[in-house]
Amino acid sequence: MKYLQGHKFSKTVLLFFLFFISYRANAQLSLGGGLNSVVAFGIKKPYLGIHLFGEYREDEQSYYAKLSSTLSQTELSGTLDLQSNIPNDTSSFAAVVDASQTFKYTNIEVGKRYYFGRDLDFGLSGYGGSHFNLAINSVNLKTGSFDNTHYSLPSDTPYTGHILGVGVGLNGGVQYGFYFGHLYFDAGFNYLLTAMPSNALASSSTSIKQVVFVFNLGFKRTLIW
Repeated sequence: MKYLQGHKFSKTVLLFFLFFISYRANAQLSLGGGLNSVVAFGIKKPYLGIHLFGEYREDEQSYYAKLSSTLSQTELSGTLDLQSNIPNDTSSFAAVVDASQTFKYTNIEVGKRYYFGRDLDFGLSGYGGSHFNLAINSVNLKTGSFDNTHYSLPSDTPYTGHILGVGVGLNGGVQYGFYFGHLYFDAGFNYLLTAMPSNALASSSTSIKQVVFVFNLGFKRTLIW
């Protein structure tokens, strides 16, 4: 009797597993990446970079995550005053050093998309959706060389800082499917709800904007059908 009950239970689990697999038969897992460009009002030129992309799709809807990062760019350049390392020194000449402030923009995006088109796996199709995004702007201070035995920067001068932003957005694009993957192009609109600088250096940066537009060109490969 126990054997029959165990056999019946195993059969039930197997049937449930087969039903689950058949229900998920149209699910796909894709990974990809490519180039990206960040454009915002008030910046002289786009922030260029790369992105990585992962997606889980069932029929016409999908959940995705994207990590993008721009190349380091210079936003400010000039000079900084140096201070003498010798206490109560009045004989040293006032000294300055060349300095520049750079930044690197990183964005983590998680959202949901809906696809439309005659065939989502081959040929041309489109998609659109909404997302949450976490923006991390890394700010760095770089200086030229100077005699650090006699001079130094003020002790309260930060060399690095970060701006953390949380936002929401919309996105849409088109893709073209081949038998070996999809080539895609999309655009996104990001609106930051809040931005929190970590120190004075980060607060002085003007590189992060409340409204940004992101453009992506890439290729994704379906790993699981």
